[in-house]
Amino acid sequence: MTTEDKKIEEKDKAEGLVTETSSSTATSDKSGHPVRSGMENLPLLPLRGVVIYPNVLLSFDVGRERSILALQKAMENNNELILAGQKNVEDLHPEPEDIYDVGTRALVRQILELPDESFKVLVYGLERVKIEDYTQVKSFYEVDFTALPDEDAEDTPNLTAAGRVMGSHFQTYASLTDHVAPDAVTLILNESDIGKAADLVA
Repeated sequence: MTTEDKKIEEKDKAEGLVTETSSSTATSDKSGHPVRSGMENLPLLPLRGVVIYPNVLLSFDVGRERSILALQKAMENNNELILAGQKNVEDLHPEPEDIYDVGTRALVRQILELPDESFKVLVYGLERVKIEDYTQVKSFYEVDFTALPDEDAEDTPNLTAAGRVMGSHFQTYASLTDHVAPDAVTLILNESDIGKAADLVA
């Protein structure tokens, strides 16, 4: 990074424009993904109308006080949190029974503060999890969870054919919309793991 780049970065941070998160304190697995480092639970951030899958980047806005507090807590936990969808998107204060019990452990990659004091957050999905228990902390929840690893499916001709059909349909869809980057199409068509490709398509 040049001296000029450093000056620009320092200026942006001073003005609260961009916060880049760091996972330097996290332990990594063989794939380079952060692992829990013995943590028993993580903060929960309920999602409204969006779903995140493992191996996928997602950006969304955070404005509710309890969600902002959960996000702040995540910054103390190797930038990790649990994201799970709430059953009623109109519910501003969902309780445990209002949240699906399967979610995604995610890594916060970037936080951008917006003029209205809300935040735009960029996260990367790490793994599916099942929420086992809730603990209320201030106005948000921390959750105990267990990982839900993908099952290793036997590579059969039918599965391979299904993967090709999925890729073909996605390629057709991408050609009809401006919402899919060409690189994303290439990534999915070249992905040999059908489960991972399905997550990317979703």
